[in-house]
Amino acid sequence: MGLASAVAHLEQSPTKSKVVILLTDGANNTGDISPLMAAELAKKCHIRIYTILLGSEGKVNVPVAQLPNGEVYSTQMDATADPTTLQQIAQATGGTFYRATSRNDLKKVYQDIDKLEKQSSRSANTIVTTKLTNPLPSPLYCSCCSSCWHALPSSDACPKSCSTTCGRC
Repeated sequence: MGLASAVAHLEQSPTKSKVVILLTDGANNTGDISPLMAAELAKKCHIRIYTILLGSEGKVNVPVAQLPNGEVYSTQMDATADPTTLQQIAQATGGTFYRATSRNDLKKVYQDIDKLEKQSSRSANTIVTTKLTNPLPSPLYCSCCSSCWHALPSSDACPKSCSTTCGRC
């Protein structure tokens, strides 16, 4: 759902370079459009998708309750990572698949993407969140990068008082 939304936002953008950075901690478990179908749409729109699998495989601690005194109860659950699908998404769209198991790894991934996607124009970011339908993590964030968001509809006034009402400058 998040990936398909990102593609829809960028589809009509007039920019030359259209990029989605898909940061996820697991397998797709929500939405009507499959990630591979969204990747095919992205490919047709010339949108590159960089996929980042965040976290480790195996058992992970998941908080299930917090007492009024701040004590947190956790349980061990299996991580539901799907690196194969993320690799297919990146490959189909001309992007790259990354795995980050620490903050330092994630920082290096973003530095690498930054080197690959240098642009002389300014860019804006948006975060699309996906509401979880169960307590397990799902693809949480999809960061869209584009040098111009004026083509996107918005009722918000532009904070920089440009000639549009994009609200994203």
